[in-house]
Amino acid sequence: MNKTNKIFQHTLRGLGILLVVLLIFVLLSPVLINMDPVKDKILTYLSEKTEGKLLYKKVDILYFPRPHAVIHQAIVSLPGDFKGKIARLNVYPAIFPLFTGDVRIKKLRIRTPNLELKLPLRENKRNEQTNTLLIQPVKKALIDSCKYFLANLPNTAIQIQNGSLTIYDESRSVFNFQNINAHTKISAKKIKIDLMGKSNLWKNIAVNGWINPQIFTYKGQVSVTHFSPKKLTDFIFPDTDWKIADGDINFDLDFQSYQPNLVRARVQCRKSHLTWLHGDDKIAIKATRLMCKLDMDDERTQVYLSNLTLGYPKLSASGQLILNRLTDQISLDIDAKKLDVGSTRKVALTLAENKGITKNIFDIVRNGEIPEISFKSFGKSLADLGKLENIFLKGKLRDGNIFVPTALLDLKDVNGNVTLTNGVLLGENITSRLGNSYGQNGILKLGFDKHIPYYVETNIQADLAQLPPILKRLVKYKPFLKELSKIKHVNGSALGKMVLDGSTQSVDVSVNASQINLRGRYGRIPYSLRING
Repeated sequence: MNKTNKIFQHTLRGLGILLVVLLIFVLLSPVLINMDPVKDKILTYLSEKTEGKLLYKKVDILYFPRPHAVIHQAIVSLPGDFKGKIARLNVYPAIFPLFTGDVRIKKLRIRTPNLELKLPLRENKRNEQTNTLLIQPVKKALIDSCKYFLANLPNTAIQIQNGSLTIYDESRSVFNFQNINAHTKISAKKIKIDLMGKSNLWKNIAVNGWINPQIFTYKGQVSVTHFSPKKLTDFIFPDTDWKIADGDINFDLDFQSYQPNLVRARVQCRKSHLTWLHGDDKIAIKATRLMCKLDMDDERTQVYLSNLTLGYPKLSASGQLILNRLTDQISLDIDAKKLDVGSTRKVALTLAENKGITKNIFDIVRNGEIPEISFKSFGKSLADLGKLENIFLKGKLRDGNIFVPTALLDLKDVNGNVTLTNGVLLGENITSRLGNSYGQNGILKLGFDKHIPYYVETNIQADLAQLPPILKRLVKYKPFLKELSKIKHVNGSALGKMVLDGSTQSVDVSVNASQINLRGRYGRIPYSLRING
């Protein structure tokens, strides 16, 4: 007999002995363990630990494959308007303490629980402060719940099969959770959970992780598909001016904290969209991809945006937000590419409620494509990031549309380099078109404060038919306007340089023409005029 056969035979003998021991244990269990008092202790134990009421149709005591109690058609009622029905509750006590009559729950298997939770009455729904208080301190609630389980169900495994939970607000159903399947392991210090389910908030959710509530360390992953936030935001913020009309979000969240007050998280968002309503305005944001990371400790909070790709408004961006609590400073850096100005302008103006720095910028820059742009801002608060004096912007504009408010010049096909610093927008190497006139090697300097002057300089190939209307808008000197009104039927072209230098109060216009071909009529001369030079 070779060595392999000997090992095989020894293995079979060992298995046989083990089966015999198990069979003897099962046969002797009813004799060695008196389950009648154990049954009463289990029911008392569950009622005491849950601080609630437990009703049931019947209780069966089974010894195979291990001693346990089966509670049929249970009705539970817990503090805090929490109640429900359980089709079958299997309670598995630890075996060896049973020989001394002691009951220690080792495992709970809850089959088809249908639970209901009624939320507290909100007395004043119109109070925005009340709406804010609806979001309870998550950290405290989570710690208290976990500490409760550690204290009352230590070293216990809880398995939930095909469960459901309905949350009510007063008399109506608000949130429904179905097909809940979960496995929880409660050890001396940690609680581990593995959960899957469906809801009217999302199609599928998967949660996996652990938490140590004593020192509040944790690690986990959450994956959600087809999350629709409308019901949640309508419930939490019923009176807000901003409403979510529609949404479909798919994301994965990884988070961990191995030290107190140290948090690391990573979010990956797949193809998603969100539609907002604000009065009569409606905007849709469509995301192809989002990858974001968070690092937070006692001193700093850092948010890294490694990839944001939007289908609408069209753009691709990356950047970081850093909050330093030691120096009381906050900074924001964003780099974007392939930005469509038209769609971005529409979304940004709606989000900014058509006011502030956003309105100032997009009143001037109205359309086009930005191949690349850098945005930087700093301050002592989030509000400071939106202040004009704290913003630096640098980019390129292609096939753009720029409107010069004071001169009422609507420039098309604008290409060039653009910077924004100290509240002044500067365009350089500008090429543009105004009707049938074309400019190149231009400089554009615009201030958003009415006291800051503006300056336009460009080499121009001008359609002279456009000149009189422009001069009427720019020049306020009445004798000049009187003479200008006598010039009719102007046409022709000119090459030269045009300079507009002024403010909202007055403008100096300078035109130096190197080549001119002008035809027209002047009221003081009874003949047609023609100028070539």
